Amino acid sequence: MEGSRPATAEDVPRIAELAELARHELVPMKGGALWAAREAVDEPFDDTYGALIDRDDARVVVGTVDETVVGFGVVTLERCP
Repeated sequence: MEGSRPATAEDVPRIAELAELARHELVPMKGGALWAAREAVDEPFDDTYGALIDRDDARVVVGTVDETVVGFGVVTLERCP
């Protein structure tokens, strides 16, 4: 069954793996290098996504199929000055 849930620290290795796969797929595409330079999160992915899970102003969720993590999403709150 498909589902989604908040990510936990145990999900970080799989999230990092998916992020690495996404980077390798997107960078060769048109605009991919610009995306990697301006929008993509910093490596090492384990550290970056682990820190995001712990932040109060961010939410990391995972998408699952039969409890297996197959995707993820991140939202961060940005405050205007």
